[in-house]
Amino acid sequence: MNATQPSVFRRYLPELEQASLLKTVKEVNTMAAHRDHAWIRVTLAPGMRVGEAPRLTVGDLRAARETGWLFIPREHRKGKHRDHQVPVTKLVAEAIDALLALHGAKVIDAEPAVPSRKHGAGGAGQGLAVRSYQDRMKRWCARTGIEAASPHWLRHTRAQNIKRRSTAVDPLAIVQ
Repeated sequence: MNATQPSVFRRYLPELEQASLLKTVKEVNTMAAHRDHAWIRVTLAPGMRVGEAPRLTVGDLRAARETGWLFIPREHRKGKHRDHQVPVTKLVAEAIDALLALHGAKVIDAEPAVPSRKHGAGGAGQGLAVRSYQDRMKRWCARTGIEAASPHWLRHTRAQNIKRRSTAVDPLAIVQ
């Protein structure tokens, strides 16, 4: 697929758009932008579903850094059929560390990994809602000057990145 195809056929971000999006978000010096940059990376690096991200807790992130695996229980997954473990690669580790850095040292493990702006630092509250992930992504795409994309496109983008870099005979099998 090429970048000039309509979005209905291209539901991923090519490498230049990925880089541009991440650069745009990183250059904005607000807590919301730091949070958004971190969750975009945490979602993109392992190809996580947007429905899984809001359920992550600080404890999940800490455990992932300790064990080398980000555990996603079946209750948090689409279909709820089986648990899933994502290897904590260098990119995933950097993204997790960025999210953890947003929290104070005394934050409890049950706190949402991606706090909403209403959440407040160190206070009890809700994590960012799925609709907010979608709205934030749309806003950042517009600011970057790229086609509007949903957070789910980050999952497709990860798959395309794997296929593009794979030396396997059947790169699609590696993605699957």
